[in-house]
Amino acid sequence: MEVKFEDLGKMDLIVDTIYKGGKNGNTGDDPLSKIFPKLGNMSGFRKVKRKDDPTKFAYCVLYTSMSELEWPDYLDEETGIFRYYGDNRKPGRLLTNTKQGGNKLLEQVFSNLNFNKNLKDLLDGKEVTLPVYNFITGKSELSDESIKLGEKEILIVEGLHALNEELTYSIDKKNKYKIYLCPLTVLSLDNHNRIRTTDNRLLRRIIRDNRTRGYSASDTLSTWGKVREGEEKYVFPFQDEADVIFNTSLIYELGVLKTYAEPLLYSVEESDPMYKEAVRLLNLLKNILPISNDYIPVDSIVREFIGGGYFKL
Repeated sequence: MEVKFEDLGKMDLIVDTIYKGGKNGNTGDDPLSKIFPKLGNMSGFRKVKRKDDPTKFAYCVLYTSMSELEWPDYLDEETGIFRYYGDNRKPGRLLTNTKQGGNKLLEQVFSNLNFNKNLKDLLDGKEVTLPVYNFITGKSELSDESIKLGEKEILIVEGLHALNEELTYSIDKKNKYKIYLCPLTVLSLDNHNRIRTTDNRLLRRIIRDNRTRGYSASDTLSTWGKVREGEEKYVFPFQDEADVIFNTSLIYELGVLKTYAEPLLYSVEESDPMYKEAVRLLNLLKNILPISNDYIPVDSIVREFIGGGYFKL
């Protein structure tokens, strides 16, 4: 079946249909922009965001002329499998490192599909081998262990993105119970100066990143802005999705964190762009008395950051 160019605006998408382009010899001949509203006519990935939520995409279209000889895109008409290189055609560069971010979007889509398949399989009693994210290499790796739920066992999914209903779209909402964990710090330095929750979280992160990921304090401080930006987009808008909010802050934790954080913060050199922020945190910690980890229970949530806990993390 073929659809003429002048009829594109009133036609639906039908599998195996050919939609004809124009004959003027310019970008206006592109049929895709006629079929999909606001799509544009750029090459590669074309993305349109949703009207009700601009942080999400309504749809994405892949465009290729299949004329690139060294990086040939290919469509298998029998299986429907599309081999697509996108606009990342430089050897040695990360596949998702593209100007339009299209490959990153595809990675997220396929990762979400695979995640939901694993969820369904586990809840159906099947054995599943899950990927493990390696924070040192920055890549997901297949685990050597597989897991299977027992008859009366429950599945716990850890991660702030789990509050987003779209992440677990395949599981009925009535079968999910969402718990939002956050250290809502209640301590103040005096009647006029409170200790910010974000500083409590940042100290936790500096210690954990150094212990489990090999990051310096400067590394964590330099990425903190992006972490906060991501929270504003992908976490805080979904707080109301939580069934319960659990405050994880502890009265004694800043004293414990002090003994671990101070040496890391003192290692930030004066020439480092993060030096002023390190000094600010050090000045905050000067108001806190140190507490030895010898007094901290093995099941305390602080152990997630300083180590030595009962639970395998």
